[in-house]
Amino acid sequence: MITIQRNLRRDGYYSEWMRTKNGELAAVSVMARETRDKPLYAYAYAHSVLTFFRLYDTDNAAKMSKKQFTETILEHVKYAYQKLHITLGTQENHPLPFIGGCFTVKGGGVVCFVIGDGAVKVYRGKKTELLAHSCMSHGGMKNLLISDKKLPLQSVRLAAFEAFDGASLYPLRENAKNKKADAGLSLVKGASARDEEKGLEVFRAVVTGRRHASKGQYCQDFADVRVTKDFAAAALSDGAGGGNCSEYGAVMNVDTFLSCCEDNIPYGQFKELLLDSIEQAHEKLIKDKPEDAIQAYATMMGVYLRDGKLFCVHIGDGMIYGRKRDGSVECISDAENFYVSNRTFFTIESDADEHLYTKILDAGDYDRLLMMTDGVYNGYPVSEGKDERAGFIAGIFRESDREDFDETALARLIDTEQVLRYGDDHSAVLLRLQ
Repeated sequence: MITIQRNLRRDGYYSEWMRTKNGELAAVSVMARETRDKPLYAYAYAHSVLTFFRLYDTDNAAKMSKKQFTETILEHVKYAYQKLHITLGTQENHPLPFIGGCFTVKGGGVVCFVIGDGAVKVYRGKKTELLAHSCMSHGGMKNLLISDKKLPLQSVRLAAFEAFDGASLYPLRENAKNKKADAGLSLVKGASARDEEKGLEVFRAVVTGRRHASKGQYCQDFADVRVTKDFAAAALSDGAGGGNCSEYGAVMNVDTFLSCCEDNIPYGQFKELLLDSIEQAHEKLIKDKPEDAIQAYATMMGVYLRDGKLFCVHIGDGMIYGRKRDGSVECISDAENFYVSNRTFFTIESDADEHLYTKILDAGDYDRLLMMTDGVYNGYPVSEGKDERAGFIAGIFRESDREDFDETALARLIDTEQVLRYGDDHSAVLLRLQ
């Protein structure tokens, strides 16, 4: 199995994995070159590639000719360009991002690819093998623009190999002459965001629901983590299904929360400054855009660990659970919405300060934390005399005790038939505290 170890100090990087149409695995990592709104650009291009894998059986994609594969995947990259150009009012042309990734096929094979001035290497112990690299010069590829003109086929490189154990895949954001892997952009077997000195691991799974997947649309959930020597933070945001480009609001919420954690804002001022920062980010996002072009409505959950304290932030639906050291499970933060009218609350609304609440706890009381969107827990309802959710959550915590637990395992735990029947995007973030 292949999962993704993300860049923990992101600057225009985005990485994601997904289960493909035939139940196999695909992973993608993007480095955006834009000078502004880098997280949005990286997100859009990553999901354009993932949309390709949602719509096509990867076994058949692997059997395509290189020309067919290249032409098809570049069409999806062009779609991301068109969406960004229309909704964000960007400049006419975009610099081609670096995109690296891979997907598995039945029988254990793996196909890796690179778009732009990059390369993919596999590391087997001390042995290094170059799998795919750009055949264009670094300068020529860097200056290549995405526009209404057709991108050259040589901007995509492919390589196929047999399954392997104990090896790591690294997309490099320079050309083949670069000998050093870029830390944080690695596609690694069984990896997670971790800080061994703190005894902390963070696992993230964002999965597109059937409704979006069937239409080739983007997932409107977004989650990311940041782990440094001073703190650890993770956030999860659910874009409103009825909002135009609400996935941009989800990216904005998560990125702003993590930036506030990085700035070490005092707990007493965190709520006010977070909402102010989100408002500023939103104003920047919609500046000079047509009315209702970007309705960045999104909920948010965040956890922030520093100096032995657990600081939780929450607005709208979604839930945060914790498992205490004695094994008991508690709901740290419940959804605030009106189920009958399907009403929830978002960060950009005028009354957000009334509905965004915070909580400070002793981090030492917990060994597991779990954030999940309503797309997950709606599949496990709670009714009088029956509580399917409690058993489901306890099962996730129990599975997280396994030594081989990774992000792929978390994704499969929340990607169940009970969840899939609703068709919604479903996402979760799990923190394992030792």
